[in-house]
Amino acid sequence: MGAPKVSVIVPVCNVEKYLCKCLDSVLAQTLKDIEVIAVDDGSTDSSPSILREYEKKDGRIRVATRENGGAGAARNTGLALAKGTYLFFHDPDDFCAPQMLERLVANAERYDSDVVVAGRNLYDDAASSVIKEVHLPRHVVSARQPFDYRDVADRFFVSFGFAPWNKLFRREFIAKAGLRFQEIPRTNDMYFVNVALASARRISALDEALYYYRMNVKSSLQSNNDKTPLMFFESWNAIRTKLSERGILQSVYASYAFAVLSSSIHNLLSLKSEYNFRLVYDKLRREIFPTLFGRRLTSADVPNADWLEQYDILMDNENPVLFMMARNRFEQKVQQNLNKTVTRCEQDAGKKMEAALKPWRDRVATSESAARKARKEAEAMKGELARLRDSESYRVGLFVTWPARKAWGGVKCLRENGFKYTVKHAAGKVLRLFGSTCRW
Repeated sequence: MGAPKVSVIVPVCNVEKYLCKCLDSVLAQTLKDIEVIAVDDGSTDSSPSILREYEKKDGRIRVATRENGGAGAARNTGLALAKGTYLFFHDPDDFCAPQMLERLVANAERYDSDVVVAGRNLYDDAASSVIKEVHLPRHVVSARQPFDYRDVADRFFVSFGFAPWNKLFRREFIAKAGLRFQEIPRTNDMYFVNVALASARRISALDEALYYYRMNVKSSLQSNNDKTPLMFFESWNAIRTKLSERGILQSVYASYAFAVLSSSIHNLLSLKSEYNFRLVYDKLRREIFPTLFGRRLTSADVPNADWLEQYDILMDNENPVLFMMARNRFEQKVQQNLNKTVTRCEQDAGKKMEAALKPWRDRVATSESAARKARKEAEAMKGELARLRDSESYRVGLFVTWPARKAWGGVKCLRENGFKYTVKHAAGKVLRLFGSTCRW
């Protein structure tokens, strides 16, 4: 039996609530030539028994077991066991559309790609519904296919997302690049994904949202930043080192600087502990930013004045209060711009609606005007007719034309009803003039 087309690697740790949905969606793929490597990373709930049940039911599933080491270590275990032409890393609390792998592989084979990037859906676990369908940036979709990092160098770090689950990787390419996930508690996928994309010579885009990323999951590592508040630095430092070694860093530096700055501040603001906040703030000033940037950032590195202001205030002030004030100004400006955008959209929508309704309103106005004119003309005609009937000439005319009218009425009655009826009818009218009560 030959190697499967795709190896789907699923790191599993205490996800009994979501695991069946995940596995069912993978096994229901229209592309049947797959293997599913589920790595139990020291689960203490019913996840291991669920995996064994699925392994018995479907021969495409292989279950590996290891001591708890985190998602990165579990993915590396699956990577070592994978035999497929392509690799797909699926999180255990997410799910996917049935045609996902088939569409990704078709794209990869069409462009002979090292990596295929795709859209994704953001799925709210609390509401049990998709809250947003995220498509790829326009500059990625419109780029010549296939492309590499040089085609999107100035926006490299904001083009693809840092997660592996909206990407398909050629296994041979990953093996030659010697890539592995960082075995750290958080952000273990940032290094793997960004270095893979920077190393790939053939990247292609599939602008379809076929993967469902589950949000608002209480057990998610993203909700536990305070446990490892400085872990993001390890990822960015490893990325900087590898890109420098391969001579890539300077080509993507503007995008790199913005990504490091924005993600670091986001991480800082996500901390709930005051101690951790002050710890990370001080580390950013004294160690993290100097190490990652290698120099003091200027407007040439960060053209966005608001972000550069936050950076400058953070670097120049030990007390984070001034930084938070700058951050508040930034958020207020963002909200103001958002409000302006909403207002402009509403105005544009109103103008479009008004333009669409104008022909109909013009028709209604024309119809109402015509109706008013007709009513006015009818009233004028009724008045003229009343004046005509009251005039002396009308009464004289009636008297003068009476014999002719009666003669014409007799001729008409003779034609329609015959001689006998006409004579009888005429005699009856004459008798009634002299007081007779006859009915004929």
